[in-house]
Amino acid sequence: MERTMERMQTFADPALASVERLRHDIEKNGSISAEVWQRVIDEEMSLVAEGLRGNVTTSFDFIYSGNSLRAADGESFTDIAQKGVDYFYNKSQQDERYEFAYKRACHEQAEAVLAQRLANGEINAQTIITISPYPEEAAQKYGDAFMQSIGYHPKRSAALLRAIEKTDNGIRMHSRVIENSDLRRWNDTCFEGNIKSTDEALARQLYYAEPAHIVLDKIENQYAPIKDTDPRENVWNFLKNQKELSQHYFSEIEKLSNSSLEGTELKEALNTLRYNFWSAIRLRNDAGKQRYLEGTAPGVVMEQAGKEMLSRREVFVSCGMNVVPVNRMNQAQMQQELFGQGIRSCVSCPFCKKTVSARFSAAQKTIECLNKKCGAKVNSSGKRIDQAKDKKKNKSFADFVLEIFMSLS
Repeated sequence: MERTMERMQTFADPALASVERLRHDIEKNGSISAEVWQRVIDEEMSLVAEGLRGNVTTSFDFIYSGNSLRAADGESFTDIAQKGVDYFYNKSQQDERYEFAYKRACHEQAEAVLAQRLANGEINAQTIITISPYPEEAAQKYGDAFMQSIGYHPKRSAALLRAIEKTDNGIRMHSRVIENSDLRRWNDTCFEGNIKSTDEALARQLYYAEPAHIVLDKIENQYAPIKDTDPRENVWNFLKNQKELSQHYFSEIEKLSNSSLEGTELKEALNTLRYNFWSAIRLRNDAGKQRYLEGTAPGVVMEQAGKEMLSRREVFVSCGMNVVPVNRMNQAQMQQELFGQGIRSCVSCPFCKKTVSARFSAAQKTIECLNKKCGAKVNSSGKRIDQAKDKKKNKSFADFVLEIFMSLS
């Protein structure tokens, strides 16, 4: 029972939730139910889709049952939202930079309550829209490196349009990615100039009597008019059609759920798998009719694609997650190849939160911040080995390499 409860608690960590959800079902029922598999597939495919460029709209159904909206595996919508709140609250207590993410999670929890009210007939509307702009204020305050490390893509500056649509059995949640988010344009397009921050935009829902797809198209066209030459291929449909790759991907996830990997080792293995899958989809989508590695085994396609995208320093960020494969095999290689030996300027230190010069030693496997007020130095075991009197909480070597890698992207 204690181990089962531990697994349930880890569902709040988006990086581990899929595998732990499968493990929990195996422990509880001896096998993985179709409903749990569907929940995992929905979440993993949505994660990959929102990390791709292009016209991305995802849709998922929640059924109204037992006075609650429920996902495919039976978990209530409000409980799902609450886990997001709890996750980012805990992160904000450790690092104040997460405060804005905690507030955004609270807004999403409020949306879950609205969805419940729409489903049970308390709200007279067909569709409720929330505009979630790119968090410009946080990006200006904390910098692109931090934003990218927690799942935002500064170069895309993507906003997310979320639509709650009433159905006969409950609600359907739609999410559409709109790149090049600009709060002033959103203000003019949807709020008549009455909002002053992204936080205010999240608190203002828009109510419509029309179906969600009509409303989403209308808002997008008002914000960024669609050109006649734009083919508007739906990346979500393209992703779902890559059946051979996706079948291999979920087969590998099932293998991880049956493995003995835990904690950091599990996260590294799962994120490497995710990165390779996303890379293969991205390269096939970019290739168009010239199919990327056509006729090659899916495992080989994914591994080759991952290597190619990593060599370009391409970063997979989506749904509040930063998915870069950093593991025991490539930490030293990344340090040597990306940073070289000696001192590099204009990197972001995850300890003092400043843009600094840092000393890298591939031989000693250490990274040292040269800000005199910080001086953080970590070794390959993740232990801070500097002599600072007031040491902040240790970060793993992988975390340190990863955050600095983000600042160079």
